[in-house]
Amino acid sequence: MKFRNKNTPHLLRRMLIVCALVVIPALGMAQNRAAQPLLSALPYPSWEKYALVDSATKQAITGVVKNLFDGMSEGDTAKIRTQFFDTIDRMHTVQHFFPSRGDTTSVAQFGTVKEFLERVRTLKPQGIAFEERILRYDILRDGDFATVWCPYEVYVNTQFRHCGVDVFTMTKTAQGWKILHLSDTRRKDGCK
Repeated sequence: MKFRNKNTPHLLRRMLIVCALVVIPALGMAQNRAAQPLLSALPYPSWEKYALVDSATKQAITGVVKNLFDGMSEGDTAKIRTQFFDTIDRMHTVQHFFPSRGDTTSVAQFGTVKEFLERVRTLKPQGIAFEERILRYDILRDGDFATVWCPYEVYVNTQFRHCGVDVFTMTKTAQGWKILHLSDTRRKDGCK
């Protein structure tokens, strides 16, 4: 993996921790008996309790994600910005290239929310129709902290562009659920 930022090792560790918070609980939710011995060895009584999200909370959390993507489709940067926690600044992407063409390199990219908003702002005036279709929401919650794992597909001017997974880390504030961190993967192979 090539890195474009010298702070990458530190940031990569943080990404791995977030992934661990999502992947290990997802194993606990699975009914795969082979995973049960691994999970029973963990120092937690049960991962299933983190998957218990009431319908009102699920609606509030998924509403934030939907508002983010609606804002992207509409080119509405103000709508997008209000979905994020006030102090969030960094976003992360792991770009998977095209193994079917012999390119097996992955690149970790880091950007700011400001850069992201600027890219979105420029789409609408250029007449670019952007749609990110969320395929499902996997939500884990512990009090006012939640992670949301969302496989997705992106279409630009109705043409399929790429797929991947968005991972949101969220917190509940006085103003409702807000995005603390957003990471995603992008690939064109193995999407459908």
